[in-house]
Amino acid sequence: MPWSSLVLMLAAALARGGGTDNARRRILVFGGNGFIGAATVEKLIQQGKNDVTVVSRGNWYWDSATRVKPHVRQIVCDRQKGVGTCQDLISAVREPGVRFDAVIDFSCYSGDQMRQSIGLLGVRAGLYVYISTDSVYEVCTKDHPGPTLETDDQRPANTAEQFRLNRLDDYGNRKLEAEEVLRGTKGLPWVFLRIPDVVGSRDGTRRWWLYQLWVRLHDIVPVHLPPKVANLDISLVQVEDVATAILDVIDGGVKVHNQAFNLAFRETLTLRKVLRDMGRQMGVLNVNFNHNPDREMYLYPTVWKGPLSITKAEEYLRWTPMSWEQAVKVNCQFYDSVMTSDKFAQEKSKLLQTFFSTFALDVTKSRAIANRLKTVYGIKMENYVPWYRDEL
Repeated sequence: MPWSSLVLMLAAALARGGGTDNARRRILVFGGNGFIGAATVEKLIQQGKNDVTVVSRGNWYWDSATRVKPHVRQIVCDRQKGVGTCQDLISAVREPGVRFDAVIDFSCYSGDQMRQSIGLLGVRAGLYVYISTDSVYEVCTKDHPGPTLETDDQRPANTAEQFRLNRLDDYGNRKLEAEEVLRGTKGLPWVFLRIPDVVGSRDGTRRWWLYQLWVRLHDIVPVHLPPKVANLDISLVQVEDVATAILDVIDGGVKVHNQAFNLAFRETLTLRKVLRDMGRQMGVLNVNFNHNPDREMYLYPTVWKGPLSITKAEEYLRWTPMSWEQAVKVNCQFYDSVMTSDKFAQEKSKLLQTFFSTFALDVTKSRAIANRLKTVYGIKMENYVPWYRDEL
């Protein structure tokens, strides 16, 4: 065949999308239906070059049933019972010729679960991206005062000290066990993303949303700000930024393989600053705090070894997170919009029932809360809190 004809054929193939850059990728996602997982899978779908299989217990949260579910292959599997009990997953992995370009794991919470997953996948995975946590550092030795580095992930040499730390943070211990199993697997490239508490829209924990409502009602129910956490330096991260980083890891090539990365906002925060900034966004300039050390209700932080260093992520992953100021604006606007809409009525009902049962301790306070919610958001309390009408 003449060289000129070959060039024309190649050009035509590229025009049709037949080039290797447009080859579709197979992505297996453990989780993918919750807060961070759904945000990540949505981005994978939007890329237009990924065939995504989501492995979960089958629940779809917020609007993930419409944002994600129709665009992926879903396999129902409860990892708590072991992947060996999930015949549909076993069949999918063992289909002839199947190999996943990447596995993204949001739902592994122990070394045993990781061992089972790796045993099932064998050589059928090109990269294993494990969504870990800054809680792993809670069971490790940190011998410097600055932000926590990825190299601060070594357990104490003393066995008794290991046991002590593991008892204090069982979650961190089990997540680190999963890392250790994956790190010790030969022939399977991996990446650990160690993330702090995640904020953003559609958070299943409802922590940000609860604080936002609390700040809105601060003059009726003072916001608890225990002295031990009020001014403690902490890290947080925005959900969309985590999702983007995961895609960057998959596209990053061998230079990011077998590496751990911390992800967080560039700004070091405190709980006091978080709550005050929420207030400013909503026009509440002086939040009324309850500093009583005997009332230690707080939702952030969940770790005690300080904020995270993100220098490595900036270098390897081009980590450019949303500014804290922008995140506060975006998140507050989202949850305020939910309060005035019927779109997420079930989620709103759960939030209001939690707040009401916790803080509406007498008739006077109940009425004050209900009146404020009706004035600000147009909410009729009896539509969301079934026992409200009966009590009042």
